[in-house]
Amino acid sequence: MSQKSSQKISHRELALIFLRLGTTSIGGPAAHIAMMEQEFVSRRQWISREKFLDLVGAANLIPGPSSSEVAIYIGQLLAGAPGLVIAGICFILPAAVIVLGFAYSYARFGSLPQVTGILYGIKPVIIAIVIQATYQLGITALKSKKLIIIGIGAFILNALGLNILMILLSGGIASALILGGPGWRGGGFMGMLALGASSIALAAAVGQFTPGPVFTTATFIGYLLRGTSGAVAATIGIFLPAFVLVSVSGPLIPRIRKSVTAGAFLDGINVASLALLAFVTWGLGMAAVVDYITLIIAGLSAFLLFRYKLNSAWLVLSGGILGYFVTAMLN
Repeated sequence: MSQKSSQKISHRELALIFLRLGTTSIGGPAAHIAMMEQEFVSRRQWISREKFLDLVGAANLIPGPSSSEVAIYIGQLLAGAPGLVIAGICFILPAAVIVLGFAYSYARFGSLPQVTGILYGIKPVIIAIVIQATYQLGITALKSKKLIIIGIGAFILNALGLNILMILLSGGIASALILGGPGWRGGGFMGMLALGASSIALAAAVGQFTPGPVFTTATFIGYLLRGTSGAVAATIGIFLPAFVLVSVSGPLIPRIRKSVTAGAFLDGINVASLALLAFVTWGLGMAAVVDYITLIIAGLSAFLLFRYKLNSAWLVLSGGILGYFVTAMLN
């Protein structure tokens, strides 16, 4: 699998893809990342699965909205600095506009649009999408028995409620100690830890049923406090650090990968990130698959994804329509 040359990817093409992802990626960061994996790795093969895992690991390590940061990383990787800005804005903008509409409805009418039926059909589709992405990424990330053990440990620690950042760092350190070789005792490992520390130092219900980044909840709150200007200010304030952090850390990822010890550290973070994704998927599945209808929707969606690699956006749209009509008939 080879990465597509940035010269062959137009800014318009990149913008249209992320606008579509920002409009259809409902379900939180796990679903967003899964849909990006399907779009850029599985379908278009513009990014290798190994590089995509590195981007996910880096986004989980730095503060801020992880799925938005993955989008910004992808834009930077595929089209440089302009791509970084285009991907980030186009992924965030649809959700911000939709949330702004909900905020207006709430402020004016004291209620939010009823979306229960739509979500009933979308949630099991999202589970299938995340499972497919987790499986594909797992094949790449779990390269040895030792990494599998680290991943299992990260899953258990997450189930016990340990801080996510501590889980990621623990996975990275464990991998560096086990797989990094003698270099972990020298400046390579300490330099890598310093790099991670410096990167870190650089830095509700509406967000759950709108597409795109959950952090657009800030848009809702900003509108309630100061109207449209408050919504704009809150949105910029919550997402701007992500652009800065990605622009600084993005060029460092290939350099980290070249070092045996630092690369092992990144492998550990990637495995820990995958374990977190699996844990979230389990929780989402328990909430989404609640009866035989949602079980059928999830199973059919998984079959279409694994067998035919169907575009996830069409699945989300179909799930929403089906859920709306099923709940309407039942009620």
